[in-house]
Amino acid sequence: MMDCRVQSARKRKKLYDYPCKSAGLVEYTTFAETIDSRIHTECIACPPDKHPDDWYCSWRFTIKE
Repeated sequence: MMDCRVQSARKRKKLYDYPCKSAGLVEYTTFAETIDSRIHTECIACPPDKHPDDWYCSWRFTIKE
């Protein structure tokens, strides 16, 4: 995610990133598996993980064979 509304607002207010990784794991995994049970969800990085300045989080979705 190159721009996140929540994280961008927090950055403007000089707040730390909101640690949303645990919620993302549940939300994205459930969403992907609802579409196709073979989809595997992997978090590349998401706050509270360190990330580059040009993106907030990165997720990988793959189909299990």
